[in-house]
Amino acid sequence: GIRILSVLFIRLLVVDSQLSAKSTDDSKGKDEPIKFSTSKASHKTWKVDSSLGSRYERPWWKVLPISLFLLGVILWCARREETDVDRNLDERLFESSDEE
Repeated sequence: GIRILSVLFIRLLVVDSQLSAKSTDDSKGKDEPIKFSTSKASHKTWKVDSSLGSRYERPWWKVLPISLFLLGVILWCARREETDVDRNLDERLFESSDEE
């Protein structure tokens, strides 16, 4: 329990200190601004495919179950009968809005 958490915390601190040390080393010689025209974000080099495009598509067997589940939840919410809980919530919400 606590021992595992302390080990994870120490690892996090070590990794964080290594990353901050690495970033200070990298920034020493780079006081100049980055030119947009030569950067990877430039319209000359950026393509839609490389930014969540065709190489990022998820297989249909991963997308279909989630989509069907969400569709079922939406249909259930839209088609279900009104219950006492719904009526109580409506009553309390309208009472608080009338007081304002």
